[in-house]
Amino acid sequence: MTFSKWLFFTSVVELFYSRSASLIVGSWAGASSLGSLSVARDIASIAGRDLAAPVNRAVFPGYAKLEGDRTTLRTKFLKVTSILLLIIMPSGIGLCLLAEPIVFLVLGDKWTETVPLIQVLAN
Repeated sequence: MTFSKWLFFTSVVELFYSRSASLIVGSWAGASSLGSLSVARDIASIAGRDLAAPVNRAVFPGYAKLEGDRTTLRTKFLKVTSILLLIIMPSGIGLCLLAEPIVFLVLGDKWTETVPLIQVLAN
């Protein structure tokens, strides 16, 4: 529990942080802009979310076992994070560069306004 409480706290803060933009955009720019932002956010997060989440779930028990050894925990965490960055960063850059053809192929012409949003959010 001592190890997991910080993950829970981080998740709650992240939830409020991620939803605050939706509340602001929805109230100021309307439903159409909020829909574009939501779709762009979902597409832009595919690279990081779909690659990192399974790895993080797999290494969490190992991190929990290393809780008493902070030096080893830090070393292993940085190693996993650096390997993930080597995979996720190029995929995010590729998504940024290919945002326009992906949007036209997957979503169609009506969603062209999401292309710049995807390019900004994918970085």
